[in-house]
Amino acid sequence: MTEMFFKFTSTFLFCGLTTGLFAQTLQSEALNLAKKFQISPDKLSILTVKVGGKKETLIDINSNKKLTLASLSKVVTSYSVLQNFSLDHQFITRIKTDGRIVNSTLEGNLYLIGGGDPSFGPEGMSELILALKKKGVKKITGDIIVDDSYFDNVRYDESRGDKRADFIYDAPVGAMSYNWNSIKVTITPGKNGEKAKVDVFPPNDYVRVSGHIRTKSGRSNDVIAERRRKKNGENILLLRGSLGQGHGSLVFERNITDPDLWSGHNLIYGLKKQGISISGKILNGVAPSAGLALAEYRGKNTLGILSDLNKDSNNHVAEMLAKAIAVKNHKQGSIFEGVKIINQETKSLAMTPQGYSFVSPSGLSPQNQISSANMLKILQGIASNKQQHEVFMQSLPVAGVDGTLKKRKIASTKVEWVKAKTGFITGAIALGGYAKKNDGTLVAFSFIYNGSDKEQRVTDFYDHLIAEIMDKDNSISIH
Repeated sequence: MTEMFFKFTSTFLFCGLTTGLFAQTLQSEALNLAKKFQISPDKLSILTVKVGGKKETLIDINSNKKLTLASLSKVVTSYSVLQNFSLDHQFITRIKTDGRIVNSTLEGNLYLIGGGDPSFGPEGMSELILALKKKGVKKITGDIIVDDSYFDNVRYDESRGDKRADFIYDAPVGAMSYNWNSIKVTITPGKNGEKAKVDVFPPNDYVRVSGHIRTKSGRSNDVIAERRRKKNGENILLLRGSLGQGHGSLVFERNITDPDLWSGHNLIYGLKKQGISISGKILNGVAPSAGLALAEYRGKNTLGILSDLNKDSNNHVAEMLAKAIAVKNHKQGSIFEGVKIINQETKSLAMTPQGYSFVSPSGLSPQNQISSANMLKILQGIASNKQQHEVFMQSLPVAGVDGTLKKRKIASTKVEWVKAKTGFITGAIALGGYAKKNDGTLVAFSFIYNGSDKEQRVTDFYDHLIAEIMDKDNSISIH
């Protein structure tokens, strides 16, 4: 895909409807479709543009209207990530000691040093532990000290609000984080009347399971699972209720509360599994500049990180990246500083200031607002660099295939693919990205809705609208 495909002019972004008969017809059909789904156009900001060859504005419904964009915000964050980090960039997690290894005993403290890796998990931890084992270490006499000073110590940015939840979307943030600071719980029914099997991944001794789930006949499910924090920092997963044999396994995710303690506990858990004993306890501290480096783990590259961000719409990854952007620009590793830099960078895209407001890299804040016209300018900005754009495109969910679009299928045989970022918070539903026809026609689009209509109705409207655009063979083919 060449750069010329995406040099949209301001004429196409702001002139409203094109003068062609087709565009007028498609505009009318889009409005009729909104009426069919009982969605008021006043609640919408939509812009659809054909790109490549003869460029056209296909649909314009309030394209300059600023609306809450929810997780479509992660497109903005992606743009900034691509400006700040090379495509082969990797975040590094390290372990070192202030002591020495004597006769298979590490005499001193072991430091686990976070480098802001948003996707550090079991694979990385295993690699660090195996590197230590290869050095012959069988015993550690000191403490496990977790250094997460690479970022500030704010776990929950104020843009999230002051109400906490134990779901994965509200996971805390820390420079030393592990497995997105969350656990996956699988509950499998057993024999009628017996306890169901409970599996927690990653296995650890930080989150303790309390209570049980009873197996019963039928397909019902009244399982209640709550993650709570004790005063000593220990996390408890409280389980109660029952699960029908016919229901099958139940899978859900819960976050943890203290990234540093959580990471340290998982390090100790892995060390013990490898036969390495630890005498000390888990503390938070700062590693000495001197000392013996023992191992390091280089995480996913930029494509891997952006895929975690966009395909799964991971809020934790978004906020970690904002803090990393701040550090990259020699600022304190805070979301506040990261967002300031993101906003400075988007100014270069000639967006209309009255159609843009960005305070949260994840999109959890209703104050994140944008017009569809400005959203297409951000997509244009990403597309201005061919290599970066290819990576961004690979990171997006694909309709009917993966991520948050896995269950969304566009009912048109003429669609080769739809790659787009979804967005949903209470009162806001969004979809933005690209659709490609079998003949190579490429369309960029931004759909944003604010209102109280049911999510399914709005998403169905979006999917039918894309199909309607793609089904117009003669009028939008590239010449």
